[in-house]
Amino acid sequence: MSSVKKTPIVILMALALALLTLAWTFPHLGVLIIPAFVLLLDISKRSGPRYWRLYAVMALWNATTTYWIANAHPLGVVATVGINGAWHLLCGLVFVLKKCFGVFRRFERSAGSTFFRC
Repeated sequence: MSSVKKTPIVILMALALALLTLAWTFPHLGVLIIPAFVLLLDISKRSGPRYWRLYAVMALWNATTTYWIANAHPLGVVATVGINGAWHLLCGLVFVLKKCFGVFRRFERSAGSTFFRC
């Protein structure tokens, strides 16, 4: 585990992206999701702009796994990646607002607030 700590973050991001893409694209390689998520967890534990690094990996993974939409229309890939990227950014913004600024604290006390609990 100590050798992983010395690995540059860009290499970890590329390796996580490759593992996620292989697991999602080819049959019988789904088990590669587990080490990919372990790498993503290690990326999230490092100092620096964690959220943007994870967002970059997920956005690139989204782009590599939705390439087949270009067979229908080339603009479909741009639209799909853009819409999914905006959705991931919005979900991440809710998380950042909750963790960093405590915005949703008054909702945490209500009965139907399971969405905002971590």
